[in-house]
Amino acid sequence: MGKIVNESHIVGKEGVNAFERYCLEHKPTILWREENVNDFGIDGEVELTRVNERGKEEVTGKIIKVQIKSSKYSSYIFNEDDTSFKFRAKSQDYEYWENHNLDVVLVYYDANNKKLYGKKITPLQKEKFKKTVPIEFSKKENLLRREENNFTSKFGDHLLPRLEFGVNNKLISNIFPLVETPKSVYVYKSKYKNFNKILKLTKGHGFPIISLRSDEIVLITKPTNYSYFNNNIIKKKIGEYRYEDFINDKENRKRIVEIYRKLFGSYCNERGIGYNKKFRRYYFLKNADKKNRKESYEPRLSKQDSVERSVVKFMNYYGINFYKHDGFSTYFLYINDRIYITIIPRLLYTEDGEKPLDDKKLVTKLAGYIKSRKFNNHVVNDLYFLFKYLSKGGNRIYVANFGNCKFCIGKSMNFEVNYGIRKKKNEESSIIDESDTQKELFE
Repeated sequence: MGKIVNESHIVGKEGVNAFERYCLEHKPTILWREENVNDFGIDGEVELTRVNERGKEEVTGKIIKVQIKSSKYSSYIFNEDDTSFKFRAKSQDYEYWENHNLDVVLVYYDANNKKLYGKKITPLQKEKFKKTVPIEFSKKENLLRREENNFTSKFGDHLLPRLEFGVNNKLISNIFPLVETPKSVYVYKSKYKNFNKILKLTKGHGFPIISLRSDEIVLITKPTNYSYFNNNIIKKKIGEYRYEDFINDKENRKRIVEIYRKLFGSYCNERGIGYNKKFRRYYFLKNADKKNRKESYEPRLSKQDSVERSVVKFMNYYGINFYKHDGFSTYFLYINDRIYITIIPRLLYTEDGEKPLDDKKLVTKLAGYIKSRKFNNHVVNDLYFLFKYLSKGGNRIYVANFGNCKFCIGKSMNFEVNYGIRKKKNEESSIIDESDTQKELFE
């Protein structure tokens, strides 16, 4: 027997398609962006446009979140008459919409009559309602007619752009400069072109971090520091170059970054952090004898000397056991003759502490749920913890520091800017002042 196509799924898609057509035919156009990552009470967002002085449509930066509900048998509807009806919303959904940073419009699609209705979510006395919240729609005022082109006047006239300019603010980045680097780069001819063969030959004799292309070896430490390697692998010297001159060439820079990646991976491994090639991210390894792993660090804002953070946690959702690992991705940038590293906080889910979770639906749900609830201060906290842990509580991450082989990561770069993110609606200040919550992140 073949798989059955659920009618509610079809009706749901009809509602989304009907609203998308409404947005496309609206004058000026409404930009609809469907969110397929999760299903936690928001189906997508619209960005309003306007017609400029040249008669062209341009985006405004005004964003409204949208939840679309569709029904053919009035499962959401009660107390309907000729002029109005009430929509039955779950209390937890309503609370999520009401507390959202952006305005939320609930769109209801009546599949029988092919009609769309829209209503902005406003604060209610939710204590009156336990499991569901009634939302009343007027069949006249809340009807979305394509030919009326009044979505902006109904829902967006009061909106201000997400960014407000003309205010002084500090932009905290995830870009970290390399503050100590090698003075010289060494290039040699190798007796062998196969990296694995070199590894096999030098096993147990010490081995420098290298970049091998054909028979050309690039190092940031003198091979004479490794006598066996120097005598048995090195054929002849090609040259010695100033680090700054060497990285000006794109291909040379790739080879230095290759060495940095190897050094960084080795350093992370010493700190109990592994690397997953499939997802290209570092992640905190599970302790062999424990389900959970915590790490202590000096908090960013608290007056406590030390706090603990769960970096590996055993969890059970939907009857599935798995581990949630804190992690991060890294990328190297080249700006104004210098190399920088970016650190992006990530998560990794595994079955047993090593093997990534295969249940893609569950991973998508978990990642989407966490992402939808993560804001600026959470990301800053993640970056702060990662830097503090990798730097062993210091102000620099000394990945390598022996002889000429230097690889040291400094504090995050901050920028003074003349704009800020507006605060939540109904809050006193229109600008997010994170001078307290983000103050002097790594300074």
